[in-house]
Amino acid sequence: MTEQIVENPQDVRLLAVLAEAVQTRGERSTASWLGVDRRTMLACLANGELTPRVRTALENRVRKEINEEISGIREGLEVQGIRTNELATKIDSLGTDFERLETMIKAVRQESAKELRTLGQRVERLEKGRDSGGGAGAEKSAAGTGGRLSSDGKERSRNPLLVGRDSLKIEAPDQPTRPWFPPRDHDEIVTVEPAPDDSYVYGKAWPLVREWRMLQRNHPLQGRTLLWMQRQERLLVVEMALLHEHKLTLAPETQPIDALWRAHIMNWHRSDLHDVRRRICRRKAFRWVRRLGTFGLWWG
Repeated sequence: MTEQIVENPQDVRLLAVLAEAVQTRGERSTASWLGVDRRTMLACLANGELTPRVRTALENRVRKEINEEISGIREGLEVQGIRTNELATKIDSLGTDFERLETMIKAVRQESAKELRTLGQRVERLEKGRDSGGGAGAEKSAAGTGGRLSSDGKERSRNPLLVGRDSLKIEAPDQPTRPWFPPRDHDEIVTVEPAPDDSYVYGKAWPLVREWRMLQRNHPLQGRTLLWMQRQERLLVVEMALLHEHKLTLAPETQPIDALWRAHIMNWHRSDLHDVRRRICRRKAFRWVRRLGTFGLWWG
């Protein structure tokens, strides 16, 4: 059969899109996708010429796909704008909290210095009273304060207030003490709303919990764009890590799940992850086909 040359460049691009769709979807599925007769569609591929109906169907389908990609890009830009505003608000809040913390630290330092001066003055008064009492007065003072006399007649007090200023020490605790927070019903449940003790409760899983909450807030339940598919993939990966590696239970559950139910959820997540990754591969392949079919004119 002699190869026919199509003079219209637009028809060349549309024929390339049609051939790729038939190879990917199949003949019947592609005909249903375009809303045209299957025999007419195959005849167009064989002859290298498009009928007006097939040409219009292809143009509408390509235009629709381009609009969906543009909508996905706009959605991504809107989400990025929201996240930028949230980040600016958090930075302002952190600046305010830092100023409050500095004020509190200064107040604590001033209070501590005042208490140390008062304690030093009290120790000096006690030492002067001990030196001026002498002999029996020292014994009486020792008996009254619960101290004892050494071999040289000086009092060796058990009261830490009677120790000299040079040996006065303020020791910090060996390990930082965890702040007190109201107890939870179940520490294994990951809640949607944050709490002050999240970093203590979730431990090593805290970064994943924080990412899961961010994805939950900014990710709609349904979508068709490539950006939505990629976020859905990341959400499933994070949830599987929380469920399997850290043995946590995700909201809206209110009770910890058992091993059997956890296995069922993991199987569902694996199936969903396989499906969304397959959809991502198809969408990327179709995008490259359109780029090649339009000779670089469409570069979404």
